[in-house]
Parts: sequence; C-alpha cells; structure tokens
Amino acid sequence: MNQDFEIKDGVVIKYHGSDKDVIIPDGVTAIGKKVFYKYYNLHSVKIPDSVTSIGEMAFRHCLELTSVTLPHGITKIEGYTFKYCINLKSVEIPDNVTSIGSHAFACCTGLTSVRLPAGIKVIEAEAFIGCTRLKHAPLILVGKQMLYQPKNTVYLNFPEIKFNL
Repeated sequence: MNQDFEIKDGVVIKYHGSDKDVIIPDGVTAIGKKVFYKYYNLHSVKIPDSVTSIGEMAFRHCLELTSVTLPHGITKIEGYTFKYCINLKSVEIPDNVTSIGSHAFACCTGLTSVRLPAGIKVIEAEAFIGCTRLKHAPLILVGKQMLYQPKNTVYLNFPEIKFNL
C-alpha cells in the first residue's frame, strides 16, 4: 500500500491509490494540503500518532467518509479540513488539539456528535456551520453571544475559549 502514497520528507503530498479504507503509513509526520480532496471513494482513514499536522482541505469533499481516527500528536484542525464530509457521523478531537480552523467541519450534514478536549482554546468562524444533525454541539454559546444555531443543538458554555470571528 505504501506505493499508493507520494511521501516527501515525511509528508504525504499525494495519494494514488483507490482503497476505500486507507491507513496512513507509520512514520509519516504530516498530511499535506488537499491530499484526499474530492476523493469520493474514501470511507475511512486511520492516521498514525506520528502525524503532527494535517493540511488545509486534506479531506474536503470526501463525501463517503464515515470514520476518521485522528492522531494524538496534532494540535490544530486546519480550516476546511473535513468540509462537505457529509457522511461523517462523529468525531473525537484528540486531547492535544487547542485550535479548530474556520469551516473545519462545515457542511458535515451527517455529523451528530463532536467530542472536544478540555484544553481547546480557539474555534474559528463557522467551524461547524451547516452541521444540521449535530445533536451534541460542544461549543456554540459564549456568555450571551449565540454563534450558530443548528437544529437540535445542545449549547454549552466554555467562556475561556477565544473565537476568531
């Protein structure tokens, strides 16, 4: 399977395979920008803990993606990373993540739950916009300011988090 990956200096820069279930090779340190962009056949991806960075739009428009195992080494979910992953059901953000970029999970219409770590500090604008089935929104309300109100959302208050709106 490693021949399916184009890797330069530890960074996956292109995927040439056709697997529905992809396992990123051990030892990879980063997934580059747009590596799986519009890879419609992708159903699941396992990312090893050696990965410390996932580029913007890395999985954008992966319409069939239902499952992703995020590595514990990342500290930020970049902007647009999972936008339009309409079949993604739930996400567990690793404990080391302190920042979620703009539109990171936007329009993930199948998303019903997100688990955020206690140390999250920044959630950028519209990170979860269009997630119309999100039932357990980990963060939507700060003080009295409503940021986004999808149907059936549970609102929690994390006043120590900074929003980049």
